[in-house]
Amino acid sequence: MDPRLFRMGSYGIGISRIVAAVVEQRHDEQGIVWPKALAPFEVCVVIATRDHEGAVAEAERIYRELAERGVEVAIDDREETAGVKFADADLVGYPVQVVVGKRGIEGDTIDLKLRASGQRSQAPLAGATQAVVDLLGSAP
Repeated sequence: MDPRLFRMGSYGIGISRIVAAVVEQRHDEQGIVWPKALAPFEVCVVIATRDHEGAVAEAERIYRELAERGVEVAIDDREETAGVKFADADLVGYPVQVVVGKRGIEGDTIDLKLRASGQRSQAPLAGATQAVVDLLGSAP
């Protein structure tokens, strides 16, 4: 009988290793740049102006309509400044960010951001949900 002990190792690829590899490969100075297939949420709706009833109502409408279409969506309705919310959205790495604020509501628009490229655009408020879905379709 051989008195040597044997050791066993595990060399599989689990979820934690996959997440670590993605974060290592897909990040920038602001945070993670999730591919939409792995993102915790595909879209984040940011309420930039919490004290503007129109902005809150429109953000909640867009959030609801996206969820009804099967989009994995989060809404940032915290009592924080818009700048903090934008920085957090970049840090988390939502593939698409939708900003609804007082200025946009007054101009009948929303602001959109594609996290991977930083590309910013606007969409009409009336067609906001479809514009978000279209932008999400082009996200990596």
